[in-house]
Amino acid sequence: MGDEAEKIFLNSDSDMDDVSKELRVFLDYVKGIKVTEDDFIDRLKEAVRKAKANKKWRRDYMTMEMMERVKFEEGREEGREEGIAALVSTLKDMNVPIQTILEKLQEKFNLSLETAKKYI
Repeated sequence: MGDEAEKIFLNSDSDMDDVSKELRVFLDYVKGIKVTEDDFIDRLKEAVRKAKANKKWRRDYMTMEMMERVKFEEGREEGREEGIAALVSTLKDMNVPIQTILEKLQEKFNLSLETAKKYI
């Protein structure tokens, strides 16, 4: 991936049994399957419990989650704008009257006349 770090990808849904018992128990835990007595999983559960109880980590996580949501919505809006602009360009190339384009933009994308005009 270009960052010189080693990465291991694990598939918790795999039905292959070519991994160690310890790894299978971990993958089951990740998948949400109730795991019987296992020292590592017990320690992992305790670490998760402590992390969830850490108010600073929770706040940081929520902040990151909110930032991701904002970026997702920004990307979605950018994609929508690019799609509308491409559609307008294509319709113009096809000699569709500007008035018809404006009407369709308002109808299909629920745009005000002013916003539709910006795409023209």
